[in-house]
Amino acid sequence: MTLASAGVFALAVGCETRSEPYRFRAPLVGGVSAGDTFPDPRPEREATSPIARDDRDPLVAASEAIAIAATEPAGRGLAAELRGLVGRERDTGGDLDFALTVIERLGLAPIPELRAAHGGQALIDLAEARDALATERPLLGDLVVFDDYRPGEPASLVGVVVDQNDEGVAEFIYESRGIVRRGYVDPKRPAKTRGADGSARNTFVRPGRPGDPASTDYLAGELFSAFIRIDRLSE
Repeated sequence: MTLASAGVFALAVGCETRSEPYRFRAPLVGGVSAGDTFPDPRPEREATSPIARDDRDPLVAASEAIAIAATEPAGRGLAAELRGLVGRERDTGGDLDFALTVIERLGLAPIPELRAAHGGQALIDLAEARDALATERPLLGDLVVFDDYRPGEPASLVGVVVDQNDEGVAEFIYESRGIVRRGYVDPKRPAKTRGADGSARNTFVRPGRPGDPASTDYLAGELFSAFIRIDRLSE
């Protein structure tokens, strides 16, 4: 499902005022052992330049963005807990399993249909059936879905929203190639990597692959499909 097709749901969902955060029943890491699920992070690469859409390989640019994010001061509370997962390795499960594991660590109980979903398209179908799709105003804990992370495959990358600023740029974490990563998406400005003040707007999420045509999209905003309200997929 593309941003355009998801837009119809904004009439019923995305246009609601959603400023009050969810009340989670438990912290992500505090009081529990996350060792098996989220092993200690590997050493981060030193970033030498800010991310920009230039002639660098997108995979290299994405790695630099991850390194930059890992060195930034973390905020407080659950957002800081989520950011603390960046750089950690996971051997199995994939992006959807990672997202649902984070949701459960936050203290939510996904409905059985959500845990039984196999792949992003099944997730989108379930969210559509429960009026959970939105194109704006996500809250911490909501899911964010991207198309064409794997070429030609809809809803092939799922992340978890950490925060959103006043300009509509959402921060999220996701698993890609066995590593927990941090990204930013600005659905209203899909091709912009940074704002006038240098702040991130859209980071690279799709890795470069041999044979990619020149028209290939790599930025989060270009691949954005929809946000998913997790409260409508939880018990």
